[in-house]
Amino acid sequence: MKSVITLIIGAMAILIQAGEAMACQRDISSHKLLCPGDPVVSSGNNTGVVLGVNARSRMVSIDLDNYFEHYSYKIEDIFLGFGCMYSVCVGDRVVSSGNSTGVVIGINPYKHTVSIDLDNYFEHYSYNLSEIFLGFGCVDGVCVGDLAVSSGNSTGTIIGVNPYRGTVSLDLDNYYEHYSYEIDKIFVSNECLEYGPGARSQYRWLLVPATGEFNFYLSRQQ
Repeated sequence: MKSVITLIIGAMAILIQAGEAMACQRDISSHKLLCPGDPVVSSGNNTGVVLGVNARSRMVSIDLDNYFEHYSYKIEDIFLGFGCMYSVCVGDRVVSSGNSTGVVIGINPYKHTVSIDLDNYFEHYSYNLSEIFLGFGCVDGVCVGDLAVSSGNSTGTIIGVNPYRGTVSLDLDNYYEHYSYEIDKIFVSNECLEYGPGARSQYRWLLVPATGEFNFYLSRQQ
């Protein structure tokens, strides 16, 4: 009986070792970013899970959440459902170029675009990174959470900053919609306590260069 148990344990150990040997090895330096089981967002902004990866053709097969069939895409065309790109990470609160709030659900480090799950919409939408407002941090001494007055003298709260264009998104007190303004054209009436003088004076954003380049990290870079 003991010998049978020993054989079973030995077989299990071999299977575990074989599984570990076959496990997907992620290598960011060589752009091997995806493994089976990874969450992704398709080029059509549909969420799903990677079923398989073809390293030669750089294609992936995806099981989309709301579809019965599987679909294949070029790796450069989809959004990764994890990690960070420049100053934005999956899970970050942001504001779209149309001033709608939402959460980043995917990043494309090749095209510098993000997929956003907007709060008041059923579908997801993609935007260029330089077009959105980040729901945290400061730009030129103005920070998310600051109370401000718009160029039209309406009071509100800053809910997003765009370090590329030097603009902010304002949640105005007496309006249902949000509006964007150039930093030079608003008035800060009360600075939030979350960001002190140091955070307001330091320019910490990692911005996409004019030429564009691949950029991906598993966690936020300080």
